[in-house]
Amino acid sequence: MTEPKECSLRKLIDTVKNSVESHFCFILGAGASVSSGIDSGGTMAQTWLDELRDIDPEETTKWINENLDKNKDIASFYSDLYTRRFNLNPIQGYIWLQDKVNNAFPSLGYYHLASILANVQRINLVITTNFDSLTEDSLFIYTNKKPLVIAHEGLAKYVTFSEHRPIIAKIHRDLLLQPFSAIEETKKIADAWEPVLKKALDRYIPIVVGYGGNDGSLMGLLKAIFKESKEKQLYWCYRRGYPPKEGVKELLNQCKGFLVPINDFDELMYLFGTKFNQSFNKKDLNNKINSWIERYEEQIGKMKGHLEKKPVDSRLPEEKEILRVILMSQSKKLRELTNKITKNPKSAQLFYKRGNYYSSIKKHKEAVSDFTEAIKLDSYNTDYYDKRGSSYTWLGEWEKAVSDFTKAIKLDPTNAEYYEYRGSVYNNFYDCKKAVDDFTKAIEFDFDNVGYYYNNLGLVYSHHKKYRKAVSDFTKAIKLSSANADHYSNRGVAHTWLGEWEKAVDDFTETIKLSSVNADHYSNRGVAHTWLEWEKAVDDFTKAIKLDPTNARHYSNRGAVYNHFDEWERAIDDFTKAIKLDPKKDRYYTGLAVALYKVGKNIDEVNITLEKSLSLDSESPFYYLCRGYIDLKIAKKNKTACNKEVLQNINKGIALINKKHVSCSREVYYIHRAEYHLYVGEPDKAYKDIQRSLHINDLYGRAWYYLAKYYETISDTANYELCINKSKDLRFTPNTDD
Repeated sequence: MTEPKECSLRKLIDTVKNSVESHFCFILGAGASVSSGIDSGGTMAQTWLDELRDIDPEETTKWINENLDKNKDIASFYSDLYTRRFNLNPIQGYIWLQDKVNNAFPSLGYYHLASILANVQRINLVITTNFDSLTEDSLFIYTNKKPLVIAHEGLAKYVTFSEHRPIIAKIHRDLLLQPFSAIEETKKIADAWEPVLKKALDRYIPIVVGYGGNDGSLMGLLKAIFKESKEKQLYWCYRRGYPPKEGVKELLNQCKGFLVPINDFDELMYLFGTKFNQSFNKKDLNNKINSWIERYEEQIGKMKGHLEKKPVDSRLPEEKEILRVILMSQSKKLRELTNKITKNPKSAQLFYKRGNYYSSIKKHKEAVSDFTEAIKLDSYNTDYYDKRGSSYTWLGEWEKAVSDFTKAIKLDPTNAEYYEYRGSVYNNFYDCKKAVDDFTKAIEFDFDNVGYYYNNLGLVYSHHKKYRKAVSDFTKAIKLSSANADHYSNRGVAHTWLGEWEKAVDDFTETIKLSSVNADHYSNRGVAHTWLEWEKAVDDFTKAIKLDPTNARHYSNRGAVYNHFDEWERAIDDFTKAIKLDPKKDRYYTGLAVALYKVGKNIDEVNITLEKSLSLDSESPFYYLCRGYIDLKIAKKNKTACNKEVLQNINKGIALINKKHVSCSREVYYIHRAEYHLYVGEPDKAYKDIQRSLHINDLYGRAWYYLAKYYETISDTANYELCINKSKDLRFTPNTDD
């Protein structure tokens, strides 16, 4: 027989990477699961053979001589031996397999496989004879993408080959659905799978890993498919030193097939992951795990805080039980640690452990005390300074935190995390240069997590309003780690601040593809859409509300859009809901006050609502801006003189926004002031404010309308017509009070 052509692993990966118009899928067999703690098919077969020999040596020997070809390896008889071992009690076979698989945990290769399936749209399908859950577990653990898992042939009709979701086709069923292992079950593919897999392999080029071709089901289908079309490509990976069987070689010879020698599944997927910028990222994984822990601890803390506030007599029996369990759990852990310290008061590690526990339950003063004791007993352990610095950070004692991280750096000057933590603290108290220096150092010492640190550098620049530099660093982070939704989201926020709405929308859209259940991503895109297509902004805020219906900010954002586009009744509904959810936000009351005024509510009701914002914040910029705006509108409506207090309020509002670095639509407030200047006969001052507004956002229709009003004032008909048409193009329709 002619030997099939060979292709190096490096050449295969390069081909897949550069064949940007082609779709690829992985066909996985039992060999892909070995390093995750699951025996190979051959090992299982040998175990069953040994058990059969123990049960009935003579009968088993006779059966072997009659049925097994000694020239073939034991894996070839997997189904024969499974059937022989469990033919009297198939349920026992299922239980045996479940016991073997239960303790498996995805190996490194599955981390990279999951990253590729989730983030490389043209490689999003796995076809497998395995009934373990390693692939889907990896997607759940390591990514934000939920796969479509077809675990039974009865569900095969639901497969749609969309690029937006990973697909796992388990042709021998799932472990918990009576998986196929017996001879009759594996000699032919289930009828429901045939058309689905033919369609799949017409679309995808398969890469086979860890599959020996020992069953008649998948192997039979592959032979049929590739016999029909000799031009189809197929890559068959095999372990060095274990050449594939003759049947595999025959299959490869009848199509454009290649043998690819590899060392093992993990090494193969590691190289694939590296090539597709899906390298193992310890930082991202730690952050994800820590976010879960923090979320649950926060929920426990909220439950505890809520129940402690309730009068004892009004607590329900189950509430008393919850509080008792939480307090008992905390006190038990502390009691155990304290008893150990009492017995061994010179143990720095015990003080450190108790400090860590205090830190986990947000008792940072107590944590600082214990970390200090640990340092007194062992002043050379960097972990103690690191943890105390973190607790000082939580307490807002920035200088002490910096001091501790600096001591940790002196003791371990190549530890990137200490530079990261100190850089974060510098960022918190506005020392941009030192923060940048520290994150740059972190990059120098931790090359595996460069994308993470570039993202942090971008956050520093964003914090200090250097958005162009922020965009540059977020872009570097994305190139290094294109699967991280936060990187796109952060760049989208920077684009938003720069008024680059289309780019912001593109970034938030990519963010949503990677993390579609985070309400904030829709809310952020809604903000950008506000200046492009307000209907889409409303849709985004509505999606955010559905995902997170108790978040007042989403209602407020949608209410602000309704205010901008004169949907006053809807704005009133949204601001009312926002206030109900969070009654301590000044801007919710000012948004409501504007809408109430616009629908003609009694001015006393408007003023009461507006004054509420001032009672919450005596320096509320939104109060002064809205106070000036409403008083201006009243003067225009009544055609009365506009006093200087209107201008003073608008000026104070703009000054407070700049002083407090408030996130808001500054272009709107410059137009308020321009409107005042036009009304009192100061067109030159109005022109300057209109230009300021357009400099911030040249897609703001009201600004173009008031620029037209300016040209009308100075009798410039040509420019008036130009600007009016521009405002209409931007779908702005003036109100009667404009």
